[in-house]
Amino acid sequence: HNLVPETIWTMNGAYWSLALEAQLYLVFPLLVALGRRLGPWAIGAVGLGVSAVWPLVVEVLHATPPRGELYGVWYESLPGRLGEFAAGMVAAALVAEGRSSAWPRWPLAALALLWAPASHAVSVARLIDYPLDKLANAVSFGSLVVLCAGLPAAWWRWAPLRALGFIGLMAYSLYLVHQPALLLWRIPVWEIPLSQHRAALPFLLAGGVALSLAVGLAFYLLVERPIERARR
Repeated sequence: HNLVPETIWTMNGAYWSLALEAQLYLVFPLLVALGRRLGPWAIGAVGLGVSAVWPLVVEVLHATPPRGELYGVWYESLPGRLGEFAAGMVAAALVAEGRSSAWPRWPLAALALLWAPASHAVSVARLIDYPLDKLANAVSFGSLVVLCAGLPAAWWRWAPLRALGFIGLMAYSLYLVHQPALLLWRIPVWEIPLSQHRAALPFLLAGGVALSLAVGLAFYLLVERPIERARR
């Protein structure tokens, strides 16, 4: 699905990450073996290292940076996105070992916010062609997992965190249907004159998020949850 330019954005374009997931599971046993031998940090070092070096390899293979569908084939496949998978494995290992609560909170919180300056530097300053903010995202979300896993249990009784937990529960359903929902939301957006788009942006964003959550919730309640209960 994401190895051929003609197919990577077809069907439901968001499903390119399902194809990436299938590729990642092929190397998962190798990463597990590496972690058993050298520890979880070795997984993170190898995964992030490969993702950092991969753009240089692409630069050697291509005289001009890939664009459009070719960009997706080269950068949204296994070598380029291995770092995020590896960072998740490291975070999971630290949580499973019960070490999440022993880590200092402030460094983890700072790392969890690392994606913001990295994204700004790449998208605004155009420092490099390849968006290395993906590596910052990997470190950010891995840190966020460890940070949240170490929170006191009482925190999770706070209503916003409970709501966030439920969104996580239905996250796969949301992932499956969010793109068609957003495409439907584009229909009323097209009716707004281009000159008014900036003023209408908060409404457009809020409406798109709300519609995606509503459709994702419906899919979860009607499809995913009944299947989960039947399997029990």
